Amino acid sequence: PSLMPKGFFIKTFLDTIGAVGTIMLVVLTMVCVKVEGKPLMDFRQMAIEGIQWDPLILTAAALPVVNALTAEGTGIKEFLIQVLGPLLLGRSVLTFAIISLGLALLITNFANNGMTALILMPVVVSFSDALGANPMAMVILLIFTVHVAIMTPAACPMAAMLHGNTEWITTGQIYKYGGVTVLLVLLVILAAGIPLGNLLL
Repeated sequence: PSLMPKGFFIKTFLDTIGAVGTIMLVVLTMVCVKVEGKPLMDFRQMAIEGIQWDPLILTAAALPVVNALTAEGTGIKEFLIQVLGPLLLGRSVLTFAIISLGLALLITNFANNGMTALILMPVVVSFSDALGANPMAMVILLIFTVHVAIMTPAACPMAAMLHGNTEWITTGQIYKYGGVTVLLVLLVILAAGIPLGNLLL
């Protein structure tokens, strides 16, 4: 649609139904249009051979449990503030960043990214103010950190699909290369993010 002239009726239609609607329209057309008595696409055969069901089932099973654990009312947020208080207060900004972002990285690989950020954000902001760190910079770095989540199927939907796709990659390879990648990203966030964040904001 972005290549078509503005106001063109096909562009308007495709913009209205969006990417998912466009794919559904293509699939529906291929199922309905027949060539020599056979549809262009056999939907049943496509569902059997073309969809990787294991990652989808794993995602569907893992995410509701994770969301329930990190939901409001579980007391996790209050528990973190109570536990992290003695650990973080009186520390340098760098030590505070290493502990809080390291903890975020650990939690996000076992829990939903968004919920991890929502739980840790008020904790990070309150301790940033107390320690003289830039709260906005710390929140931005926290948001970057919680998206480095591939180590377990519960980390995010993409991680669940990665772990469920045993045809292309083994669990051992995910832990080996994913672990190194996660630590390298954390080092970059700490080494580049903290000075730049405090400089720019």
